[in-house]
Amino acid sequence: MPVLAERDRLLLNPEGTEARYGKDWTVVRGTVVSFGYGHRPLSGDRLDRCVPAECRHVPRADATLDATVQYYNPHHDPRMRHLTGLDDLVLEQVLNTPGAVGTIDRTVSLAVDLLNDVANRKCRQVRLAVGCVGGRHRSVAMAEEIAHRLWTRHEITFDVAHLDVGKELLPPRDHGLRS
Repeated sequence: MPVLAERDRLLLNPEGTEARYGKDWTVVRGTVVSFGYGHRPLSGDRLDRCVPAECRHVPRADATLDATVQYYNPHHDPRMRHLTGLDDLVLEQVLNTPGAVGTIDRTVSLAVDLLNDVANRKCRQVRLAVGCVGGRHRSVAMAEEIAHRLWTRHEITFDVAHLDVGKELLPPRDHGLRS
């Protein structure tokens, strides 16, 4: 089998062997992107006519998970405010939020289904996005856990990109807190 470039991803079947479609080995790229809704200005480009205003600030993806409402926001805890979803304490808090693990597991299943569905098409890329208010806590933790579970349960590697994890904290009012 030819050596794949580092960022190329091989789609594996449930038995952990290489998936084969027709005569060619199928290479699929997967990416999970975290972002903060509060850091995404409306773009104003010509595609905006086709996209509702409330969706213009969301990165393009095959599926987008909005983590702004249902899951515990570590920003509300002064001990975690300056940490990120890459820190164990934040990851643990997010995963302990009721419903978070179930949502992550369903997103992993969706990603596997999308990979299987697009593997026979010209488009060989699957992109997931997870957003929270600031893009530092919930979205980062959930994106990391989705990628981790894709690898540990299905041996499928997804690249992970955190668009806003290094940006300044948004003001408390953006998180529903009083200044």
